[in-house]
Amino acid sequence: MRISDRFFNFAAMLALAPIPCFSLVSQAAADSRVQLTLDASEAKQALVILHKEQAHNAVEDADWRRLFATLPYQWLKAREASMGRSFTDEDFRKFIQMPETQARTVEWEQSLAAMEHAEMTAIGERVLDWLPAGAVIQTRVFPMIKPKTNSFVWRNSQGEPAIFIYLDRQTQAQFETVVAHECHHIGLFSLSAQQAKTLDLLPENVKTAAELMGAFGEGEAVLAAAGSTEMRPHWEDDALDRARWDSDMMHFNQDLATLAQFF
Repeated sequence: MRISDRFFNFAAMLALAPIPCFSLVSQAAADSRVQLTLDASEAKQALVILHKEQAHNAVEDADWRRLFATLPYQWLKAREASMGRSFTDEDFRKFIQMPETQARTVEWEQSLAAMEHAEMTAIGERVLDWLPAGAVIQTRVFPMIKPKTNSFVWRNSQGEPAIFIYLDRQTQAQFETVVAHECHHIGLFSLSAQQAKTLDLLPENVKTAAELMGAFGEGEAVLAAAGSTEMRPHWEDDALDRARWDSDMMHFNQDLATLAQFF
């Protein structure tokens, strides 16, 4: 998720000091720690159907079966079921057939084409520099054409994560930023068992403080997505988002004092 609340903007700056940079990690070691793949099968098959609908060609049952059999669609369906939400193939078929859905075909094709130019492994390897030793990034990225416009990370019943990205209008740079941000979260999560053992050894009040400081992971993810402490966060976004970041960062000193007093 892209965080722009003042608290997490502050966290991005506070995270600068303690972040270790493992620039000496060998290329081979980095490669073994990153398994980041793009699976656009759902979006591509949805676009096949959308083109047929627009051309008033018959959409065969086989076209729908291929869409519903894609891994991203199956995972999305399982995710909605796990949250007690109604999600049926028939409802999805109606969504694809809506005129407002079909009107976005060209926009979605352009966004998907930009995503497919991204070097996925390279994104993950850059994020490793912002993670502690031992972290791994093993996940799939699913560009999705779907009714809800949200993007998120979800783990299936086997604990395997996937990054679901709504196929909105976005540049390649914006896509890579979102993926990098979420990869940082996944990398931190890969160390959760190790962290839990460390926290169990702490006094209760220190353990509570350390758990609350986990929120600073959002700030570190912002920096990992930017790729450098010299690179301005949200550089790839539009002027409105950049202005909001700048406005929120004006409260840094105040937020620093507030959090210092709290902890």
